[in-house]
Amino acid sequence: MTPEIDIVIPVYNEGRNIVATLSALARALKTPARVLICYDWPEDDTLPAIRSNPDAHAGLPVEFVRNAGRGAHSAVMTGFAASSAPFILMYPADDDYNAGRLDAMVALARKGRHEGVPVLRQMLDRHGFAAIAEAAQNALACETKGDVEQAKEWRHIEGAMKIMRGPHQS
Repeated sequence: MTPEIDIVIPVYNEGRNIVATLSALARALKTPARVLICYDWPEDDTLPAIRSNPDAHAGLPVEFVRNAGRGAHSAVMTGFAASSAPFILMYPADDDYNAGRLDAMVALARKGRHEGVPVLRQMLDRHGFAAIAEAAQNALACETKGDVEQAKEWRHIEGAMKIMRGPHQS
């Protein structure tokens, strides 16, 4: 199976987090995907954690990519260079709660809607978290009118802004 998305995860001793993250991705993703674990050195405790828990990410290919440089930025860039999929996503090693949103993000990207991330960032910067509530209200209004497609778009926008907001803010 050729991956449609490569998920680049830069790591530095994420052994305590990575298994839950990979498990969440394996459970949630329907889009053909591959995970590229980008690490600095072989002693990183992330690597044995993954190797000793293959069932946690069964069905989700995971490859180890040695960082060509040093540090998080270099790890991300090395992962991007190793990617061969049409879509690439940098994903945090400790994010075991947003995996269910990735299929929708890929669906938007397939439609050419990848320009939405900077626009959403501007909305959040300008209007704060009220922008999330406004997107939810717009979705509800469209649902009430029976405009399913427009409601779906607003729900995608709402979800993307929630990802940008992060898990611990309300």
